[in-house]
Amino acid sequence: MRPAWLAIMARLACLAALAPGGSARAGAWPEPVGGGQLIAKAEADAAAVGLDAAGSDIPIPKQSTERISLYADYGLTPVLSLQLVGNLESDRQGRLRSEGLGVTGLGLRYVLARGADWVLTAYAGATGPASGTLARLDPARRGAGAEVRLLAGRSLRLAGHDLFGEIQVTRLSGVAHGGQSRLDATLGVGVRPGLMVLNQLYAGREEGGAGTAAWVKSEHSLVQSFGPWRAQVGWRRTLLGRDLPVAAGPVIGLWRRF
Repeated sequence: MRPAWLAIMARLACLAALAPGGSARAGAWPEPVGGGQLIAKAEADAAAVGLDAAGSDIPIPKQSTERISLYADYGLTPVLSLQLVGNLESDRQGRLRSEGLGVTGLGLRYVLARGADWVLTAYAGATGPASGTLARLDPARRGAGAEVRLLAGRSLRLAGHDLFGEIQVTRLSGVAHGGQSRLDATLGVGVRPGLMVLNQLYAGREEGGAGTAAWVKSEHSLVQSFGPWRAQVGWRRTLLGRDLPVAAGPVIGLWRRF
């Protein structure tokens, strides 16, 4: 990662460290009024093999991606939260390299129903245009888009361990996304006080425009409490799909509640 990216990551880490900590929760749960959460992440992956339209391995020019992202969530009312997502990315494919802003998002999440240990929410928002990799690969994708999402979460205690599960169903529209449907699932397990294991699956496909990609990716990580803040270390990789690279790499995050 180039020095400029390291400096940006340091700023994001400082921003996250300014807010007091709290429990790590899945995205389906609303934030308390006047409170919220910041998550800064650094991700890197690389691939030298891709998947063709039939899902078979094919050689591709070696490529790598570095990404720095910030997720912010703030409780406006007992049932309404404001959400902001942004990222910067650096991409290398063969001899080609691009850097710039990835797709950003701003929207609202509303509680449809909830119980003592479960919640159902809906999100609607707008996405901003990309100036980095997406724009270089296809200038038509510089446009804005829209996102709608349905989120369901459940928490419980089993055999002395705290657990939570979450499912998110998402639809992205607009030229920046090519028309995407996504299904993401998360299982969090508290293995001991202050330490949580996150197991996540990300699945999706492009259904509109020229895009034909489909994917299933896994991410496994540890989230450890250190006083008032939390650190995440994990690994993400492509399991299967079509028309995309088979990429794998580390994920590092800093979580803060305020």
